[in-house]
Amino acid sequence: MRYQEFDPSPPFGAIVEKYWILEGLPAEAFAKAGAASADWECILPDGRAELIFHYGDPFARRSTGNRIDVQPSAMFVGQLTTPVCLRPRGMAGVAAIRLRPEATGMLGPTAAEVTNRFESLDQLARTTAVVEQLAAAAGDRDRIAVLEQFLSPIVKRQPRPDVAFAVDCLIRRGGAMSIAAVSTLAGVPRRQLERRFQSDVGISPKAFARLLRVNRAARLALAQRSLADVAAACGYVDQAHMSNDFRRLVQQSPHEWQRMAGTLGPLFVGAT
Repeated sequence: MRYQEFDPSPPFGAIVEKYWILEGLPAEAFAKAGAASADWECILPDGRAELIFHYGDPFARRSTGNRIDVQPSAMFVGQLTTPVCLRPRGMAGVAAIRLRPEATGMLGPTAAEVTNRFESLDQLARTTAVVEQLAAAAGDRDRIAVLEQFLSPIVKRQPRPDVAFAVDCLIRRGGAMSIAAVSTLAGVPRRQLERRFQSDVGISPKAFARLLRVNRAARLALAQRSLADVAAACGYVDQAHMSNDFRRLVQQSPHEWQRMAGTLGPLFVGAT
């Protein structure tokens, strides 16, 4: 499985965190990578919304109640607060735009309106030609150019500086920072920051900080560090506190995550 990330060009730096491309093995080959082909992969929420284009075979997604849907060829995935369970259905070909957290609501709806939602991108713009262009592109750089051409006309506004500053504070500290301290540094009353964060990011600052910490812990756990060391490195009071956050957001214990991270899950853990 080939996964690669790309930085945005300067005009898109305030909106886009990364572009990424995923290509590779059909589902049957996942068994050779250490996971049975029938296994579902757990992708953790990381505090970022994404615009995702399948120019290969779209993945299957398992929803609440074990409902199984085939993902659309082009979709907007809002902020997630629980893992998403995916399974490849063939040869993967995915090109995606990972938005900066504060840019989640820059495309029309507020970020809060699309939290935990998987929406067809056809509601924002026609995407059939985009998917065709991605499939026909000669390489990754050509695909990035297609993504930026699609993104340019649908951006409605730029992120608010105070929310962007607060997001950067929390990212730099890996989520291990009080919201009171963030609001003081941003020069915005806490309640006002929380309202703007909910509107622009889609979740509260406290929830965003928790996602950052859990993602960092998940990444360090994959390096097979002791879980006590991981908890300390991520600013948890103790290992039990970290385990509680894991169970809430990952729906597994840290030990289970270490054993069952799979093939896709580790690719998207701890994006920053």
